[in-house]
Amino acid sequence: MATPAKIIHTGSNQTLLRMNLSRLPKNLVVLVAETEARERHRLEIISSALTATLRIVKDGEEAVDYLSGHAPFFTRDSYPFPDLLIFNLQMPRMDGLELLHWVAHDSDCAALPRVVLDRPRTARDIDRAYQMGANTVFVRPALTDELRQTLQVITNYWCKAELPFVRHC
Repeated sequence: MATPAKIIHTGSNQTLLRMNLSRLPKNLVVLVAETEARERHRLEIISSALTATLRIVKDGEEAVDYLSGHAPFFTRDSYPFPDLLIFNLQMPRMDGLELLHWVAHDSDCAALPRVVLDRPRTARDIDRAYQMGANTVFVRPALTDELRQTLQVITNYWCKAELPFVRHC
């Protein structure tokens, strides 16, 4: 029998919903921070073939605004809190390492799974991403079909994984 939903009140007057999500069908919401307009366009094309809903923002600062629920992302009905964050390391205004640092130190986001999807990087960049809290690092394929396949692998994995049980209501 599935575990019923439980309402949990936190000290910050935020209401969180805790559920046994492994027994529910998952519609994974993925926040993708992508700086290049061409890549955002490829992601929009690919998104219809995925078992997830992609929410695409243009950089690390916009990802923080989305995660924080700041304008224009304040309505969680329209901008649901993501199950997964995918981003690249090289972004203007706030790079991927700064985004990793922010997510790791924000109490609402610290458990959010983080995946780097970027052009080939040095071993130092990859090590630093893992040290800063990335769960996985993937090289972004140049071909659109290979990118679709990579995103399908990522989203399929996280659909099957036990995700953090915290949902923002």
